[in-house]
Amino acid sequence: MPFRHRQYQTQTSACWEFARLKALRNSLALPPGIRLNRLAMPYPNDQSGGMNPVTTRLRCWCLTTCILALSQSVHAQSAVRDEFPTGKLRGELFERFTKDQWETSNYAKPETMQRWQDLRYGMFIHFGITSKAERDLSWGSIARRYAPDTPSIMANGQPRTEEWTTWGNDLKLEKFNAKEWVEIARRAGFKYIVVCTKHHEGFHMWDTAFSDFKITNTPFGRDYIKELVDACHEAKMPIGFYFAQREWFHPDYQPLDLTKVTQDGNNWTLKPGETSPLGPRHAKYLEYMRNVIRELCTKYGKISIWWWDAVSWNGMFTKEMWDSENVTRMIRELQPDIVINNRASLPGDFDTPEGHLGAFQDWRPWESCIPLSDAWCYTGAPAHSFDQVLHLVVGAACGNGNLLLSWGPKWDGSFDAGQTQRLHEIGDWLKLNGDSIYGTRGGPWKPAPWGGSTRKDRTAYIHLFQLPGGALVVPAIPDRQVVSAKMLENGAPVAFKQTAQQLVLALPPQTTIKGDLVIALTMNQSLDGLPSMNADEIGCSFAIDSATYGSVVSRQAKVKASSTSQWMPADGGASLVAERQPASFAFHTDNEAAPFVDIDLGKSVKVTGVFIRNANPENAGNRMATLRAGVSLDGREWTEVWRAAKSEACWEFPVTSFVSGTQIPGRQARFLRLQVHPTTPGPLLLKQVEVYGK
Repeated sequence: MPFRHRQYQTQTSACWEFARLKALRNSLALPPGIRLNRLAMPYPNDQSGGMNPVTTRLRCWCLTTCILALSQSVHAQSAVRDEFPTGKLRGELFERFTKDQWETSNYAKPETMQRWQDLRYGMFIHFGITSKAERDLSWGSIARRYAPDTPSIMANGQPRTEEWTTWGNDLKLEKFNAKEWVEIARRAGFKYIVVCTKHHEGFHMWDTAFSDFKITNTPFGRDYIKELVDACHEAKMPIGFYFAQREWFHPDYQPLDLTKVTQDGNNWTLKPGETSPLGPRHAKYLEYMRNVIRELCTKYGKISIWWWDAVSWNGMFTKEMWDSENVTRMIRELQPDIVINNRASLPGDFDTPEGHLGAFQDWRPWESCIPLSDAWCYTGAPAHSFDQVLHLVVGAACGNGNLLLSWGPKWDGSFDAGQTQRLHEIGDWLKLNGDSIYGTRGGPWKPAPWGGSTRKDRTAYIHLFQLPGGALVVPAIPDRQVVSAKMLENGAPVAFKQTAQQLVLALPPQTTIKGDLVIALTMNQSLDGLPSMNADEIGCSFAIDSATYGSVVSRQAKVKASSTSQWMPADGGASLVAERQPASFAFHTDNEAAPFVDIDLGKSVKVTGVFIRNANPENAGNRMATLRAGVSLDGREWTEVWRAAKSEACWEFPVTSFVSGTQIPGRQARFLRLQVHPTTPGPLLLKQVEVYGK
């Protein structure tokens, strides 16, 4: 049965060719047994946008983890140059820039970026007048939104009068204490704080001179931002400002004039004869925006981070809508040591994967923003488990990124006791193991299903989320020798054996893991600047991020094929969803025009992702390049969620829903259908399928 088309259906394949770096490939000195067949792209390392090659060493030909930042960042935004081999990536994932655009934009100083990367772990505080509803900030309370957001209306110069605009009349924040908030952050191990100054609701959390829609006109009556900034400065805690230039309150906000464009959901195109999408009132909004940004950058002392929030979304928003180049240069002039993210249609200083961990990336800094619970602000939802939150903290560092963990206070200004306790538990772990997180860089081994690694000077830190079946075996690091190995938490020695090809670590008997076990390896030379390598034959990278993707929910699923061939295994294909498959196993239908397999999970779950191993990638390339995936609640009505771009040894893709302005893993479904559409009748051949969910 063909899939019914839905928006957000196309994802890229899991691997790509990058033959233009052939000369770099030939220049690498690879250890025995390692075959290089893909290379990562360069990254900007200075204000001129100059490019330095960063090479990737590959041990296996299925590159699940190292390309996750490309193919699976459904709800992320990354800035890339035209040379970057993004293939058929969806436009909302990546915003392309020409070489000239990249090199003429503005960036933080390298030493500023290094200091920010060293911090590794930040607290994101979401709070505003729509927090009263205990739903997601702005998105949960505002049904009609200014274009290009949907459902679209246009600002008309008049103030909005819906009920949510009056909620500030009840804002007292009687339990708010800025110093206590900063102490919670310090106790929890956070090294910086980013606070919402203005969310999409348009409410100003400071005493601005340019609007009456502000916190000092509420019963609370004080400058919330000033008190937080002062408390952070006193505690020597770097403070950053979240500022949503995309908003739904200001009467002059007209980045998109609906009379000038043809709109299709969030996408739009100019009508014939039109040259700009901006409405006639938008110049006044830009003047207001420059004024309040200048105010925030001059009124409160040192600000370390500026956090825009208008992801390009395939041209939905453009830099002209915010006068981004001029405004960001003004911010840097007023705050010379600030770092600025990439959500203003400029490359910015760092990428911003949202709602999940970014993948390993050492050519450009990144920061994943992820909620502590299932919402950005306080909604009453409990915090994720200790293991899940810890794996976010550690996983970000192992991927060479930062983690910005979001939560928010209740309407009275107090934080939920259970969420606070969870953060304190993470802080306790960081007191013992923080050396393996703060000031580190990802590598020398890339993340793997068992965990990952970080490094600092001569020390490599192995992070184990689960015990290996026997000894832990990783590739040897060229020209480096392990001098000693020990448990970081208690100093207990770890036996090791190394050869030119591999390093073997034997854990002490009775070793147990609570969240993460850290082994510190001291090397004979510094590890700084070395290219990272895959740790083992990579399986599904979703296993590293259980807070986002949950766990495998398909082990007991029923498998039903559209047909059965003489080569179908005796179990009817049931081994397709098993944890281990027989060496000769291959799910095999008969030759058909559109063969498929249905996987019945037994009940509706929130499906978050799918991992697939191809049974015959080399000989069935054209046919498997037509592979599609769909989900269904009842097995009759199907929604397509993914298409392969080409045949691969393995694929993985998230299954997402549109939540609070972005694509977040999780869609209710009971059935998964995998189907090929070959040009001539043929079979569907698969080795393994894992469905992740909650």
